[in-house]
Amino acid sequence: MMAGKNLLCVGLISPEVTENLMTKYWLEVENQIARLETSFGKVRRLYHESNYLDGEAGLKNVQRINEKAFQLIKNRSDKGAKLEALEDKETLLEISDCQLFLGIEFSSREVQDKTSKLVPEIMQVYEKALQRRRTYIPKKISESLASGETGMLLMREEERMRIQFPSEINVILVRPLVLGEIEKWERDHQG
Repeated sequence: MMAGKNLLCVGLISPEVTENLMTKYWLEVENQIARLETSFGKVRRLYHESNYLDGEAGLKNVQRINEKAFQLIKNRSDKGAKLEALEDKETLLEISDCQLFLGIEFSSREVQDKTSKLVPEIMQVYEKALQRRRTYIPKKISESLASGETGMLLMREEERMRIQFPSEINVILVRPLVLGEIEKWERDHQG
């Protein structure tokens, strides 16, 4: 086991990919993590984006958010790993509300005119909340992951890449071979 804090990072994939690719992905992730555990030690801490609860309540929350990722987390949890709250609830709700507002396409000219004046303010709230989140998450992981421990983070790749982890955390990317097929599928099925 390596000293320091090890974090196995698993990218979450689009729920739209085919069932076949989805099954293959999670099977390869499971196998890759099992191999990595021989080098870095058993996974002791579990983190999933959009989860602000720990323990049993957190497990139920992750199951609601992502059934496939839940299976991986439940498997590790049954072997003694602890699911940790990753997010600050209020910040997460702010991000979600902003995304909801910014994603609405209003039909009437009157409502479009009124709401368009709010867009810059909402964007500002959104950017600040994202920045708070990107500061909070590495701090939360650093505080809960002990030296010599291995954790597993499940998060969308594009968001994880925007997070600056402290140098004490050894980030290990879990990238199954099927990811190439999934990325090709996503490119072929965009828009």
